[in-house]
Amino acid sequence: MTDTGNHHLSEQLERAAGRVQVGPPPVDDMVDAAARVRRRNRDGAVVVVVATLALVVGGIGLAVRNGEAPRPPVAGEDRAATGTDADTATVFLPDPATEQREGGCRTWSGLRPEVVSIPGTGDRAQHALQALVSAPDSASHPIGVFSRQDGATYTVRSVVHDGSVITVDIDMDPWDPWPTASLVCAPHGELAIQQVVRTAQAALDSDDPVLLTVNGAPARGMWMYPLNGPAAASATIRNGEGVLEGTWDVVGLVGDSRSSVMPSELQGKVTLTFDDGELLGFTGCNWLQSTYSHRRNDEDGQRLKIEISTVTRAACDVEAPLLDRLNAVRFTTVADGYRYLHAENGMIVAQLRRR
Repeated sequence: MTDTGNHHLSEQLERAAGRVQVGPPPVDDMVDAAARVRRRNRDGAVVVVVATLALVVGGIGLAVRNGEAPRPPVAGEDRAATGTDADTATVFLPDPATEQREGGCRTWSGLRPEVVSIPGTGDRAQHALQALVSAPDSASHPIGVFSRQDGATYTVRSVVHDGSVITVDIDMDPWDPWPTASLVCAPHGELAIQQVVRTAQAALDSDDPVLLTVNGAPARGMWMYPLNGPAAASATIRNGEGVLEGTWDVVGLVGDSRSSVMPSELQGKVTLTFDDGELLGFTGCNWLQSTYSHRRNDEDGQRLKIEISTVTRAACDVEAPLLDRLNAVRFTTVADGYRYLHAENGMIVAQLRRR
């Protein structure tokens, strides 16, 4: 380009620059423009997010229906059933090596440990005891130790160890789980208690005694085996102490007022002899013959019902009121070397000592 051309172009540029109005930048216009851009971007993003959520929710719904989607944990929920690893615990069952037979019924004087699977979360001791009370009935016994006539299963509500006593709380009374059944071979109450004791101690690695409670209140006992506070572990079950058969001195009779009605001059003379369903008694003057039904021949705390059939009619200056007491008997227990006969309400009506 020639010098004349350059000079002419410079003059045009100068004249154009003179016509431009110079001032502050158009901020408002710039903000409005930017806002329009953000709204367009946001609207597009919302469409994308909604579409994405629809896909995600649809995917979750499909996965839940298929049972494959992980579910968020719920506070307080035992999640053992949702895929966590199982744990194991030791429960105690009757030891076949200690089995004995009494009158066609099986008894055991010892327990053996068995490892079972339990959920891997929550209270390990509670899970162990729940496994014990929920186990299927053994084929070796027609009535399970933890079975109930109503078909219900015990629930272990809690296991609490305070450092000196282990408290096991269950939801139903185990004193007489088959109240209207006449069982020839009922489970052994002391054996059942020892299963609970040993299982709880193993789960907590403790030798402390175990207190069985029902909905927070101390249990009366199990299968009519009485409990008087916490029970300690026993190496053997004292089956022999519960044998009913044999001759007993009646050392005490209790009246309705809970006072003694045993004539002092008849001490050592009033007797009862139990022999395979037949009962022979002496009132100190008259003889009586009876039959009796007894749940087991070697159990502390068991059902016992007596049906008097024959009584002699000798005239007596003094006689022990034995007949009325025997008619009221519904169960029997053993404690401190004595056998006690109880009425249905639990009141002791007679105290016996083996001859």
